[in-house]
Amino acid sequence: MADIVQLEEKGNLLYPKTHSSAVDGFTDELNALSKNLTENLTKKLQPVASEQALWSGSWYGGAGQTTIPSKPLSKCSNGWILQWEVYSETGNPSGTAFQFSYVPKQFVKYHSGKGMVFPVCAYNGSNPQVKYLYIDDVKLSGNANNSPDKDTTGKGNKMYVLTKVYEY
Repeated sequence: MADIVQLEEKGNLLYPKTHSSAVDGFTDELNALSKNLTENLTKKLQPVASEQALWSGSWYGGAGQTTIPSKPLSKCSNGWILQWEVYSETGNPSGTAFQFSYVPKQFVKYHSGKGMVFPVCAYNGSNPQVKYLYIDDVKLSGNANNSPDKDTTGKGNKMYVLTKVYEY
């Protein structure tokens, strides 16, 4: 067995440091491992939204209405992205003031069928509203407050519609 040497200076024990450069090839191997780990973690931690929509249309999300994306929430990499936009008084999506909401896939594991709140507003912050949807693994279900009878097309909460659902 090798003897262990302990250094002492002025009554204080000293511990010699070993530098990675003192061990042949260790620095290169350590750098390669570090680079590989960083690249792999970056790839795994960066959610990538799908370019193909799982659902497209124009939906207020009113009571008794449902929307069914083509892929269940639990089968998505991370969840759903909901794309909202302003709905014109002529009854068409305006193609402006896009807003995005995230529904993490963990939601259905712990809260399937429960409601989520999605704030929306006009591009200048006016007409702030809230969409309230019930989320389960395969569908989004609406609520009466999302399209109240008192609101006319393009006004109040009927100023905003869901137009796409993506995977992320």
